[in-house]
Amino acid sequence: MYNKVKSIIYFLVFISFFILVFVYYFSEENKDKIYKNRNNNPYNYEEMKIPLLKNNTDMIIEYNSSDFDKKKIKKRFFWQLLKKD
Repeated sequence: MYNKVKSIIYFLVFISFFILVFVYYFSEENKDKIYKNRNNNPYNYEEMKIPLLKNNTDMIIEYNSSDFDKKKIKKRFFWQLLKKD
C-alpha cells in the first residue's frame, strides 16, 4: 500500500514538473525575454566584417595508414571470460 502511494506521488511530481517547464517555456514572458536578449547582442557579426582566412592546407603531409591495416588485432570475446571451465 505504501509503495503504491509513494509511486503515485513520484509520478505526479514528475508530470507536474514537465507541465510547469512546458508552460514556462512557451509563455509570452519568456518569449519576450528571448527576443530582447537576441536584439541586445553586442556582437553583431554582420557589421564587424570579419575577414576570411586563406586556405593553407596545400602542403599537408598525409600519414599512410596502411600499417594499421597490416597489424593483426586479436579479437576479444567477453562472454568467454565469464564461462567456467
